[in-house]
Amino acid sequence: ILFAGNNDFRIVSYGPQGEVRQEDRSILVDPNQFEHRKGYYALSATRQYTTTWQKNPSQAEGTGSPHIVGSYDYAFGNIGTGSIGARLHNDSGENRVFVQTGLSTFLYDTYINAASGYNPAELEYTSSLSFRRNFGYNRAALQVTSNSAGYNIDSTLTSPTLAKYSTRLSLSGPLALDEFWTVKRLNYNSSASYVTAHNGSTTYGLSSAVTGRLGKTTALSSGFRYSGGDRIDTLDWSLNARGFYKGGLWNLGTSY
Repeated sequence: ILFAGNNDFRIVSYGPQGEVRQEDRSILVDPNQFEHRKGYYALSATRQYTTTWQKNPSQAEGTGSPHIVGSYDYAFGNIGTGSIGARLHNDSGENRVFVQTGLSTFLYDTYINAASGYNPAELEYTSSLSFRRNFGYNRAALQVTSNSAGYNIDSTLTSPTLAKYSTRLSLSGPLALDEFWTVKRLNYNSSASYVTAHNGSTTYGLSSAVTGRLGKTTALSSGFRYSGGDRIDTLDWSLNARGFYKGGLWNLGTSY
């Protein structure tokens, strides 16, 4: 089943000699191609923090309370697909309801989604505008979000540190250099973000990682993550390797 917009898949293939191959794919579905004037619905109802069998059941407040999520999408033809939805869940002993609405469409081979969420009990809101586009095997995404001072889906979060405005950009895909030394099938994943909180503080970040394959059974990944703003700047670097050896899986990693 493919949904309107971006559908992300991670395909991991295992060979008879312990070979491991991982591939990330992103399939964009034009919401304008849905059958005109036809609706699609989804509904789920569960008991919060509850599984069929659990040795140590959760003791969190609200355990066993109903968690209900529903949505309805309607195709408007060339305009795109509209959606509405609602969610009921228990947050620290209090039942909270959130509603959402949105419109998605394709324009010049770019997927565009405008969405908003609302908490009617507290009169708080969130809104976002997203763009996604594939350039061959490369994928790009941009999202801009705005939140009111008291909007949060988790009551344990305090509003002064919540994001007022945020911008996030991500790029991923295969590297033009398919092989470096003996490492093959190189792929990259990079992202950047800038966030302004309601208390006036700002944070920004940049991260990038490269993955590849060494031989038939070993996968390598290396990347860095930088974050800064009003607090102390930090820079982290990591190198990881994993693979199979005589039927067993091994994993090694280091970070600095």
